[in-house]
Amino acid sequence: GSGPFLGKSTFAGYVESVSGFAGVYPEHKFKVVETLLGTGKLVGMTGDGVNDAPALKLATVGVAVAGATDAAKSASDIVL
Repeated sequence: GSGPFLGKSTFAGYVESVSGFAGVYPEHKFKVVETLLGTGKLVGMTGDGVNDAPALKLATVGVAVAGATDAAKSASDIVL
């Protein structure tokens, strides 16, 4: 089918149709996490910067990676 989100008619439909994201801007990470949570999914995400903190906090499981800022570590459930 055709639609504005790579063939899907809604952003939620698109987000649910893929198995993961990489290279996502921090401001988009929050929207992806929020959308998936809104569909009832459990969401895990990784991040390392101050801008990742809101999405790390919102995710079911936030994971701060090696070298993460204190803000990212504080917002996460797991620190690698």
